[in-house]
Amino acid sequence: MDDRHGNCMHSCCIAHCHCCICCCNNSAWWDNNSTALPIFSTEKAFLLFVIADALALLSSVSTVLSFLSILTTHYSVNDFLYALPNRLIIGLISLFLSVTSLVVAFGSTMFLVAAQSNSLILVPIIPLACVPVALFAYLQFPPVLNMIKCTYGPSIFD
Repeated sequence: MDDRHGNCMHSCCIAHCHCCICCCNNSAWWDNNSTALPIFSTEKAFLLFVIADALALLSSVSTVLSFLSILTTHYSVNDFLYALPNRLIIGLISLFLSVTSLVVAFGSTMFLVAAQSNSLILVPIIPLACVPVALFAYLQFPPVLNMIKCTYGPSIFD
């Protein structure tokens, strides 16, 4: 594994995890009066935001842990045959889940904030927000499917 590629991948995953944590702790969602409830707590889009953001945070943390477990492996024969592909498959799938749920949380936030005043602003923003998910799926799903086929499919050692 190339050191620069590994370091960049881990840095991006940690930055993504940090983005999910910041989104969970955003203080602008809280009301200033004595109820201490979120401003949009009665909206269904806020419930979607909370669920998507929690899912993004949990899958982002599991992605970071999965990729860190790849760095700390012993590199034995069984690791290359089973453990490393399993960890990479789990890491890439959880990273896709994290990116997707973060885009869903972004879309629900845009709906809550921008749709109140002008709903036409959502027409270009929401499709453009889906570009990273589509790009990630286009670039990463063929190698993941190949790894799944090679790891769990018929083997030359059987």
